[in-house]
Amino acid sequence: MNDKNVKLTDEAITALIRNYTREAGVRNLEREIGNVCRKIARKVVKEGEGYNVTVTLRTWTTFLRH
Repeated sequence: MNDKNVKLTDEAITALIRNYTREAGVRNLEREIGNVCRKIARKVVKEGEGYNVTVTLRTWTTFLRH
């Protein structure tokens, strides 16, 4: 996986900070972003290097549910 496979919108990052991180702060933010990136990495392996995704507010919630 590389920077061509995934892009994060500012809206998605802001929502993640506001809704999914609490008192643990930066550590929890890093964990949540890592969870989403690992799920995207699995999709890249399954779909191939041509798989690209832009993580928006809608796709954040999709990735966090699974």
